[in-house]
Amino acid sequence: MEGHRRAWRDRNPRPVPRPRLVLAEVTADEGGRTRVQVVLEHAGRQHIGRAAGVEDELRLTAEATLSAVEQVGRRPGHFHLVGVQRIQAFDSPAVLVSIRTTDQRSLRLLGCVPAEMDLVGSVARAVLKATNRLVERLIAEADGL
Repeated sequence: MEGHRRAWRDRNPRPVPRPRLVLAEVTADEGGRTRVQVVLEHAGRQHIGRAAGVEDELRLTAEATLSAVEQVGRRPGHFHLVGVQRIQAFDSPAVLVSIRTTDQRSLRLLGCVPAEMDLVGSVARAVLKATNRLVERLIAEADGL
């Protein structure tokens, strides 16, 4: 018998210069293990990040998203997830992620988005909000621009 499955899928594809979230999917098995797959699209290519464990699914979603972001920026291990938190921002729930870069500058990046009905998609979008500008720079450096 298989566990439950939830997914968020982009229904409005459009070309953008930054990585675009295509899918954030969580699968939990009966043993309490959770698997997360996040698919990003950039420059016509898909980048798949995965994370698995018994940790909180929001943290696993952020880790899977960072894995895909690092593929886009061609810098494996460049980001470290500090934390993920659901917060109350004034009169609306939100998701906040904190990320550090692992280079010598050790930048702290924050991303916050409204917590929609689907928290998994919200967490993935918060990671993208935190990392997008830096990822653009990493891509340009990798391409020699």
